[in-house]
Amino acid sequence: MARPKKAATSAAPEFAFFNVLTRFVQQQRKNLRRDHYSLLAKKILDFNDPAKGDNFLRLPQFEALEMYVFLKEAAGNAPLHHVFADWHQRQGLFSADAPVLTASGAVQSNFFAELDLTQPEHYQAIFNQLAARSRLYPNYVYALTMGTGKTLLMAVCLFYDFLFAHHHPDDPRGCLNALVFAPDKTVLHSLREIQTFPLDKIIPEPWLFGSSRYS
Repeated sequence: MARPKKAATSAAPEFAFFNVLTRFVQQQRKNLRRDHYSLLAKKILDFNDPAKGDNFLRLPQFEALEMYVFLKEAAGNAPLHHVFADWHQRQGLFSADAPVLTASGAVQSNFFAELDLTQPEHYQAIFNQLAARSRLYPNYVYALTMGTGKTLLMAVCLFYDFLFAHHHPDDPRGCLNALVFAPDKTVLHSLREIQTFPLDKIIPEPWLFGSSRYS
């Protein structure tokens, strides 16, 4: 006896919001840097951009750093479900004058039709899934292939965060402290890279000394 088909009340499993954000950041790169990023962020991104030379960061690391800067400075360090709601409603960063693309390159209206995000229950399912993982201070996950360099990427983001907080002490988006947990001695040894990593490989020299004239 065949099982009855389950009603389609949950979000499409192939939907991945990070793909939408990645395409948006790539397509709106110039506008984002011009209108939303601090001088610090622009200098760090320019210094590490693989398209501008043989830099230390690999392309996946750079793209992750760029996404981190986008979420912190352009999206205001907002919880991801708030960013998703803005995208869905075409407001804020995702207003009608800033075309929103999907991972496949389709415009948002076509993407809605494909994944049934026009149906309230599908949108709500994704929103609830993202909201369930929300924290008081937004918590982002590094999802890179093994061996790509997540430890150094984490170090780069920490350095950027600390410099941002230093140059913008009254901005609540900045991070003044970090607590790093290591599950075993092997990982702990790897994490020591954060302490010994030469900052001049990823931070432009003038910014290393904390001079306020660069903020």
